Amino acid sequence: MKHIFSTFLKILIGLLLVLLIGAGLLLAWGAYRISQHSRQPLERWYSGAGSAQKRPIILVHGLNRSARMWAVADDGHGNGIPETISMVDFLKSRGFPNIYLNTFADTRNASLVENARILKMWIDKTKKRFNAGKVDIISHSMGALVARAYLQEMDLKDGSRVSSLSYEDDVANLVMIAAPHLEALSRIRYPLSWAGTPSAP
Repeated sequence: MKHIFSTFLKILIGLLLVLLIGAGLLLAWGAYRISQHSRQPLERWYSGAGSAQKRPIILVHGLNRSARMWAVADDGHGNGIPETISMVDFLKSRGFPNIYLNTFADTRNASLVENARILKMWIDKTKKRFNAGKVDIISHSMGALVARAYLQEMDLKDGSRVSSLSYEDDVANLVMIAAPHLEALSRIRYPLSWAGTPSAP
């Protein structure tokens, strides 16, 4: 009887281990699929004929995401959210149809300064495309730090000046959503609008 119980216990433990390993592999696969989905690269222009919008808007995504987060109304994992619209559709519905969005090639290993240089290229492209002197930026999470690094010509890790970023006073309004820094509003050096929606003063 004791031998039977011992054998049964070993089988039960073995089955539990198999289930745990299977669950772990399933979770790992799901996390991988989610990361691949949310990092799908995307570059897109939107424009509206006869728009009264004063400046084009650049949408800057955050860590582990892509520009897709602005164009699709989902939870970032491919699951739609009822009764919601994307940021792009929201802006267009509010009279801001001229929009540019793009995806950073690397948000984990590239520095904020490196991505700030990429953002500068996006700004130049957008100004040329819409024949504008300035742009408005809406940024999320790490994207807000990238925008801030450009505006302040600063390496936010140590506060050192990075003159090669060459801020050209070409950002009129910067909106930061869930930015991971403290006292950003008081420390920024440039007179920008911090409203929740783009403004046209």
